[in-house]
Amino acid sequence: MTSTEVTLLTQIIGATSVVVSFIFLVRRISQNTAMMRMGSASDRLQREFDIALPMIQSREIAELWIKADQEFDDLDIVDQERMMVYERRAIALWHHVFVLRERKLFADAEWHEAKWMIRHFGRRQANRAAWSIIKEAFEQPFQDFVDEQIRIADRTGLTSDYAASSSA
Repeated sequence: MTSTEVTLLTQIIGATSVVVSFIFLVRRISQNTAMMRMGSASDRLQREFDIALPMIQSREIAELWIKADQEFDDLDIVDQERMMVYERRAIALWHHVFVLRERKLFADAEWHEAKWMIRHFGRRQANRAAWSIIKEAFEQPFQDFVDEQIRIADRTGLTSDYAASSSA
């Protein structure tokens, strides 16, 4: 075998090694992305559970939350503040989901559900009061996104009137 043939063979082996390494790397990145998506979905479920847990554990909190939906202005200042802090947790979850979506770590089906949740719960008087106070703490794209979801909810008539739905 001549030195030219050896050089050519070495180049072929080297190029093949690069291609195999590239394929391996792409597969690993794909697996890591899938694992990150699973992790973000799990994290979202845990955060949603953490938000709902006080209502599950306390009838008082559940009743206050329902009243804050349509009668927020009738609550005393302490209960209004409690509900705005509570709603702030939901808004923080929305922001978390928004950031994950921007990073392409949130599946389409989960994104569809998250938008529905924002539209539905964004109709609550307590949520709107909290949003009006903390809105400026978030970056403009998120502000625009939440405002658009609320406009869609207003246009489509999505309601969060728990009192009406529970008496029907």
